[in-house]
Amino acid sequence: MNKEWLASFGLALLIASAGASGNAFFAWCQRKAMADTSPLVFVAMVAATYLFGAVVTVAVLARVNPGQVTVAGWQWAVGGGLGLYITVLCFYFLYTRFGTAYYALYAVLAILTTTLYVGQVVLREPINRFHLISIALAIGAVVTFSLASNRSI
Repeated sequence: MNKEWLASFGLALLIASAGASGNAFFAWCQRKAMADTSPLVFVAMVAATYLFGAVVTVAVLARVNPGQVTVAGWQWAVGGGLGLYITVLCFYFLYTRFGTAYYALYAVLAILTTTLYVGQVVLREPINRFHLISIALAIGAVVTFSLASNRSI
């Protein structure tokens, strides 16, 4: 194995693990939040916390002028914000109505939509046989998850 690739993959694995841990913490917090409260109040509190963290991070790590980024990419930021809002709102309903085990269903569908639609169709990123095998296994995961969720089997 190439040492450069291994180091790069190790860094990607570390970053992905940290993100996955943050996501797990988010799921736990959302599950512990009162299920009968308004989901929009929870989403607003999550967004406010995220906004605070993002502003602090920009202030500490900014390598560009935030004003330039805002002018150049505000449409994408609004679209991304809408996507994040839909994601968090759907997490709320998924976790409170079905439980955190259903994150597996979301995760696989996110892999498929992001890899196939965004990566392949929109951005035309390269895909190889290992990606295709991963996608096939992800589809298999949806099938086996649905079987596991059917209590009559």
